[in-house]
Amino acid sequence: MADPAPVESFAYRQGVELDYWCSVARPAALVVYAHGGSFISGARTDRLARHFAALVPGMGLAFASIDYRKGGDPWRDLTEDDRPAVEAAALQSAAFYPEIAARLFGPLLYRATQDFRAAVDWLRHDSAGPALGDLPLIVAGLSAGGMAALGYAYGLDGTGGGVAPVLALGIAAVPPQPWRILPGHSCRSALLIARGDPIMPRAAVQRLDADLQARGCPVQVEMIPYGQHNRPVRELLAGEGGRWHDWFPSQISSAIHQARGL
Repeated sequence: MADPAPVESFAYRQGVELDYWCSVARPAALVVYAHGGSFISGARTDRLARHFAALVPGMGLAFASIDYRKGGDPWRDLTEDDRPAVEAAALQSAAFYPEIAARLFGPLLYRATQDFRAAVDWLRHDSAGPALGDLPLIVAGLSAGGMAALGYAYGLDGTGGGVAPVLALGIAAVPPQPWRILPGHSCRSALLIARGDPIMPRAAVQRLDADLQARGCPVQVEMIPYGQHNRPVRELLAGEGGRWHDWFPSQISSAIHQARGL
């Protein structure tokens, strides 16, 4: 794999930064990625970010890997008016996904999704950023970061929406509020999850897949038939010939072609 394009680091809001790569004067799309870590740990320099930084710019795309606020008391970063909507949505998510830790659906998720939106807005529109507002947007994330990316793509109850991406990719992640995914949505999604994942258990994933298929929603759920939570990472990092080696770039290429009407 080629060396990644030169990286630039920016503070997109106070206290959080993103790394940005682009090797062409006019990229064909913007890809924004968020790391995992249960909303309490992790960093924008994780293994997948480094891998994608070497891969995506070579496809003629811009790529950003973001940090977001983690740990602490997330309620302090949300307004008092947010609390009823966040609490009600978290209860609804926990009822849909009883196998998944309920804390992943509450204020930590909302705060991370807030930051995801701020990063996208900065990359697209801020005068200090690359001003990519007219490009197709692709959002992606690993584990908790994948939930934030999917939360951004479809919105979360009680929050305003952002620009609709053409594609949302969840790696070892599920959409936190599946009822917000509707047939005919302009964003399509793909999930890659391992069969033995104890954090995103198979029963929860199968329930999600059945619900989305029954409602005709544009989400592809792909399950690796072995491994646990980090197996998708290993498969994406595998060398040529691995079954899921090109899952990420092929999903992106397909979405860009579809966005161009090709």
